[in-house]
Amino acid sequence: MVNNSLACSMSMLQIMMGLVLAVGVILFSKLFCGYLCPLGTVGEWMGRAGKKLHLQVDVPSGSVVDKLLRVVKYVLLFTILYFTLSSSELFCKKLDPFYAVATGFKGEIVLWMSLTSLALLLLGGFVVKMFWCKYICPLGAFYSVFNKVSVFRYRVDKEKCVHCGKCRNICQMEVDPTEDPNSTECIRCGRCKKICPTQAIRCGFAGKDQT
Repeated sequence: MVNNSLACSMSMLQIMMGLVLAVGVILFSKLFCGYLCPLGTVGEWMGRAGKKLHLQVDVPSGSVVDKLLRVVKYVLLFTILYFTLSSSELFCKKLDPFYAVATGFKGEIVLWMSLTSLALLLLGGFVVKMFWCKYICPLGAFYSVFNKVSVFRYRVDKEKCVHCGKCRNICQMEVDPTEDPNSTECIRCGRCKKICPTQAIRCGFAGKDQT
C-alpha cells in the first residue's frame, strides 16, 4: 500500500483467491486450519506415525515450555510481516515448506530456511502432536485473532455439559472447550462437538440458532 504496488508478481487469479480466503477467515475464522490446510494434514499424519511407534513426547498444555513454544508462531508472524512490508516481497515464500516442495526447491526460497521449516513440520510433528500448528505456523497465528471476532462461533450449553472431559481429551490443540470454546488455538475441526455425549457443544453464526 505504501509503494502503491503489489508484493511480487501476482496474477488476478491469485488476488481473487486471496480475497476469497480473507472473506472466509473473517466469517469462519480458523475453519481453513481444521479442514483445508495441507501442512496441518501432513503434521497430523506425522503425529499418527509417531504415536504408533511410541516416539511422541508429551508437552503438557499450560506448562512453561508449552507457553514459550506457543509464542514462537507470533514472533514468526511479526517477523514475516516486517520483512514483507519493508521489501515489498512476500517474505513467507522464503521459508514456506509447502511452496518449497511444490516448486521442487527452485522457487523464490532461502534453502536453509525452507529445509528448517520442512524439518520442523515433519520431525516436529513426529515427536510432538500437531507441533507445526501449535507452535510454528505464522498463518495460524494470524487466523487466531478471528476466532474471537468472527461471526462463526462455538458455544457450550452449561446445563447439558456433564464435565466428562471427552472434548478436552480429543482436542488436537489441547483446548478445553468448556472453558473457552472460541480459544485462539481452536482450529474448528469439530471433533469436540462430534464426541460430546450430551450435544452440549454447538456451532454456528452469531445471532442465529446454533447447531
